[in-house]
Amino acid sequence: MIGSRPTPLSAWLTGSALLIALVPALLLGGVALRDLSAREQERAAERSAQLAQAVAGEVGRILQAQVIHLTEVSIEAERHPEASAAWLEETLDVHVAANPMLRALLLTDRRGRVIHERPADPDLHGTDLSRQPWLEEAWSTGAPTWSAATISPTGRPVVTLVVPGARWAVVGYLDLAALSDIVDRIRGGPAGGATVLDRDGAILADRDVALVRQHASLRELPLVKRALYGEEGTEVISLRGEDRLASVATVPSTRWVVLVAEPVQAAFAKLERSRLLLLLVLAGGLAAAGLTSALLSRRILRPVRALGARVRALAAGEPLPAAGPAGAIRFRELEQLTAGFEAMAQAVRGRQEALERSEANLRHIVETPLVGVLRTDLASEILFANEAMARILGVPSAAALAGRRMVDFYVDPEQRRQVVEDVLASGQSVNREVELRTPAGERRVGLLNVTQEGDALVSLVADITALKQSAAERERLEQQLERAQRIEAVGRLAGGVAHDLNNVLTAIIGYAHMLAEALPPEHEERESVDGILEAAGRATGMTRSLLTFSRKQPLQPRPVDLRDLVRGAAALLRRLLGEDVEFVLDLPQEPLVAVVDPARLEQVLVNLGTNARDAMPGGGRLTVAAAHVELQAGDAARHGLGGAGAFVRLTVSDEGQGMTEEVQRQAFEP
Repeated sequence: MIGSRPTPLSAWLTGSALLIALVPALLLGGVALRDLSAREQERAAERSAQLAQAVAGEVGRILQAQVIHLTEVSIEAERHPEASAAWLEETLDVHVAANPMLRALLLTDRRGRVIHERPADPDLHGTDLSRQPWLEEAWSTGAPTWSAATISPTGRPVVTLVVPGARWAVVGYLDLAALSDIVDRIRGGPAGGATVLDRDGAILADRDVALVRQHASLRELPLVKRALYGEEGTEVISLRGEDRLASVATVPSTRWVVLVAEPVQAAFAKLERSRLLLLLVLAGGLAAAGLTSALLSRRILRPVRALGARVRALAAGEPLPAAGPAGAIRFRELEQLTAGFEAMAQAVRGRQEALERSEANLRHIVETPLVGVLRTDLASEILFANEAMARILGVPSAAALAGRRMVDFYVDPEQRRQVVEDVLASGQSVNREVELRTPAGERRVGLLNVTQEGDALVSLVADITALKQSAAERERLEQQLERAQRIEAVGRLAGGVAHDLNNVLTAIIGYAHMLAEALPPEHEERESVDGILEAAGRATGMTRSLLTFSRKQPLQPRPVDLRDLVRGAAALLRRLLGEDVEFVLDLPQEPLVAVVDPARLEQVLVNLGTNARDAMPGGGRLTVAAAHVELQAGDAARHGLGGAGAFVRLTVSDEGQGMTEEVQRQAFEP
């Protein structure tokens, strides 16, 4: 109360702690839970082991009964050595009928040959079984011997039992279906399921009949593997996709193994109930302690909340409220802390004003429209970005960049990784030219300066995309100018050569005409002169093409039948293409009249043909086709033609390697 001596906060906290005895309760509960768990686990393991022993005993009794049965047959056969075959076979029939597990019963002599078999089987009579391991083992040990189990065509497990005598060996083929009855009884009980395994670990009986038919094996389970060597035990294993408490027991005289397994949840169900009860008790204690603490907290937190209100007012720059309502408990430590806050308020306000001025200056620098400012963590997450950075990266605002990864804006993420590695390795600023990509797919080139600040990286980015594009455009124009100059030089050279060659050809043609006029039509050399004139005419067309290329000879278009022009060029192409290229002409029956320069078009066909030959080094097909087409205005404009109407289309196609865009631009050149 006001005017009374303040109560120390430490005294209140100490008194409250004495009222709470939760820690000892938790310790005692933990010890009790541990002891309870240990006892219940021991009981569950003991129950599982007892069940495995019981099942193994029951399986052993069934198998021992079969040993006794076959031993009786052996004794009977030994007592009547002179008995007739009919008597022995009748005796065997009686035993087979009396024992439902017996599928067949055999008598073999000392050499292992089958003397009698029931039911009768001509294919089995006289068979030599001396090399069967189970028969060899029986004769060598002089004791009943079990073979490894097999699965019959009907999917049932069968096993061979051999009982040796002085003169005979009794061999019985047993159907182990009776084991399934034992497994079914265990499956219906609360302990889970049982599995019977032979001495090789193969499943003889299980609640899953498919595993028996598949002759599945559990030999690789460590618990089973130890049991096959005679070591019984109990442990938690993983079987068929779930954890189970399992025990193994061996069947006497057969080395078979019985595996009993039940889900861990079912095995330790009682333990879980006991744990739940103990947890409920502890929860009750916790609730009581919590209620006590809540009552105490209400009294303690009242002045603390008042102090919190004063702190919030100080942080907001507002006037400090009163120390607290009348009648509230006062703590000496809190009053001292409040006085310290009040003394600090003036200093904080002064520093806040200086900070606001500094922040305004910094914001003015950061928000410059020319340079992007970016702050990221070492994992590339963007912590801060200014509006200039948002414009460079092509996003609506700087706020849209928060939380995104800067590496996603790089054309090559490896470039970002290398920049970070260089900064961390050198500890200094790193300057790089980087390629960035906006969300719309537009590429930007930035000049980057990166500096490490603690666990963050601060980057300054200048957009130099326009400068780079200007430089690239200037370089492209320079390359075009250089190429144009080269072409002009080649054109001048070609024009000069064509002009000189044309003069020579003019003389050749003139002399050839004079020679042709001097020779009578039937003269034997007249054909050679005609060949000279034809070759000179073709050469004249070539020089005219060269002059056209060099801009010194204008095009001479005239109406021609495109079919005749293509057939004339085909004769030359067939000689140029070689034997590996199949040449196909696809021309219509009706004339294809078009206005073209014959020499120029012939040169184009020859160039396309030779280029196609070079594109098919392994051979292929070259097809030249021509046809009438009617083009609409849009199609004509797309092909650079004047307008809609009738046209002739000439198509040259081959089976070559294909062309890039750069090669397509030079397709008509040699």
